[in-house]
Amino acid sequence: MEVGAVAQERQGGGASEAAARAGEEDGSGRGDGSHGLLRPCERGWGTSRRRIDPPAGKSVLDTKRYSIPLWIGYPVARYPGPMDNGKPLSSDDEIPLRERKRLRTRGALIDAAMELFVEHGFEAVTVTDIARRAEVGRTTFFRYFTDKQEVLFADEEQHREAFVSAVDDAAAALAPIGDSLDRALDVGRAGLSALVGSIAEYTTWLAERERLINGDPALLARSLLKQRAYAAAAIDVLQRHGADRETAVLAAAVCQACYETAVALTDAEPDRLPGAMVATFERLSARRANVRDD
Repeated sequence: MEVGAVAQERQGGGASEAAARAGEEDGSGRGDGSHGLLRPCERGWGTSRRRIDPPAGKSVLDTKRYSIPLWIGYPVARYPGPMDNGKPLSSDDEIPLRERKRLRTRGALIDAAMELFVEHGFEAVTVTDIARRAEVGRTTFFRYFTDKQEVLFADEEQHREAFVSAVDDAAAALAPIGDSLDRALDVGRAGLSALVGSIAEYTTWLAERERLINGDPALLARSLLKQRAYAAAAIDVLQRHGADRETAVLAAAVCQACYETAVALTDAEPDRLPGAMVATFERLSARRANVRDD
């Protein structure tokens, strides 16, 4: 992945100037997870490159997202595109101008921070450095992120939302789950399908983020807390749909291990994650089938 002077490349430098003006003009508060749905076009921060059609009789504008569970086929759980107040939008033209400016500013800050982290190391980079590289003020930075650590987890809210929604849909379809580990794992697999789909679609710098996080104890601790939030959410949803606690906890732990395995085997390359996730679960399923036959 290139880590060159992206700010200068982006529309001949004009986008960074627009981002700076957007940050200073918009005073509507710090960005939230929905602001990670667009990225500067040159770096993949445009509208969704891969989009799935809505179910029959449904419009893209009346459904928040669509999830395709892994047990049906290839993992293609995706957001249909950028959103505004929870409603998907079909093109940049439908996004209000102020929101587009906010998205560009947020994207510029993320790219600037990641470039600097890669160039100088996480500890050596300050918020002032990030703001200067993105050509905005420190105040603008804090409208979007609480600290520089949170830049590394910029898309977590939308990823967790995609995961939990898919888990809930799958659990409802398979309820009551009871003590069936197979059903619980299918539910977790659907959630991971949505998660890796969201990551592949919207997250840049994933490999760099993983290296930075694994090399810093404080960042690793924060990452582990966020991972536990995924597991806790899955356990809660499974239990609400009739799974006993032992089954829910075991399924969540197995699914977390499968995700970490896929990340390790792909060197955290987002486009390879969905296939690796399928392969990991298929190998696990084959092994469990052999054990049952024995």
